[in-house]
Amino acid sequence: MDGSATTRNAPVTNSSPASPKPKISHRRILAVPWVWVAGGTLFLGNFILGAIESTLPLYFQRAFGSSTAVSGLAFFFFGILYGIVAPLVGYIVDRKFVSLRTFQISGLVVVGLACQLVGPALYLHWPRSMVLSFMSMVLVAEGTACLNVLGVVDVTRALSEHGVGTPLELRYAVAGFTRAALALGYASGPVVGSSIVAALNFQTGFALIGLVYFGVAAFISALCLVSYLKSYSKSVSESAKPAEGQELID
Repeated sequence: MDGSATTRNAPVTNSSPASPKPKISHRRILAVPWVWVAGGTLFLGNFILGAIESTLPLYFQRAFGSSTAVSGLAFFFFGILYGIVAPLVGYIVDRKFVSLRTFQISGLVVVGLACQLVGPALYLHWPRSMVLSFMSMVLVAEGTACLNVLGVVDVTRALSEHGVGTPLELRYAVAGFTRAALALGYASGPVVGSSIVAALNFQTGFALIGLVYFGVAAFISALCLVSYLKSYSKSVSESAKPAEGQELID
């Protein structure tokens, strides 16, 4: 049988090479604004841990005459509560009972509140209490769980929405970015936190740090509001276009 017939009847395929996908680079990752927001919350989630770990034992010793074992007990309860809250936060977000951004903002507010109570802040005019300090560690565990657990998901979602890559393609880049943010927060917490406490005092220093967390929560809330208004106005304008076209037809 002649092979020319087979050649004539063979389907014509496009032999032009497919356009290569853009590589996933750090420049493309850092160009996404919400990546900086997610990285900032991860940084703050570990910053407060480093700041408290470096200053709380000395504060307990000076204020209550307690040994380092008491502050170690506070961090023991912190670890237990963090281990309980962290998977619960992930489960709630997976079930879409509460949005990821709501948890992040609430985590910042809770940590800011804990910073006001751990001393407590001088403007509260409350007596210093070890029970109040332990309660503030409970709040820190809840707040940092909301900030740290969702950071990887937030970075991955932000990059996927901006077309940087799929979650499977981004897994190593996201892991490196989030671990770097956590490490920088934990490394700078003891230096900055202890410097602020040494320059002021424990109560005033942490009250000031708490105000930073409140400010970041307000900033992210404003970004969410602006993003919502933009998407809402876009949806309204898109829904109005068919109506205008229908009027021209009528």
